[in-house]
Amino acid sequence: VPLFACETLGANSFAESVVKGELITLPAITSIAKTLGASRVADEAFAWTKKHDIRCCVVTDAEALDAIISFQYDHQAFVEPSCGAGLAILYDKKNIWRDRCFKQLLNVNNPRGSIL
Repeated sequence: VPLFACETLGANSFAESVVKGELITLPAITSIAKTLGASRVADEAFAWTKKHDIRCCVVTDAEALDAIISFQYDHQAFVEPSCGAGLAILYDKKNIWRDRCFKQLLNVNNPRGSIL
């Protein structure tokens, strides 16, 4: 089962490292999602990209904030912008991430086509 690593644009050192095939260091974190941001990911986290199917999802600050608002409305709980990155692919109103990522998780052996 793939692992989805979600980051906001401007704090996406993991995704940039994966694209370049080597660890990179961002000059600065420019996203509003600063609390979980790292200008450089840990060596071991990057090493996992060689051992496991990890898919990077980079969302905008606006998408993260929109997801936070939707989550707050649904669950009466407020989370910070860094959490909004992961929520953004779940609250994807345009189905961008659903089309890109989640269709790959459909279990074709299951006649109901449920997502694993």
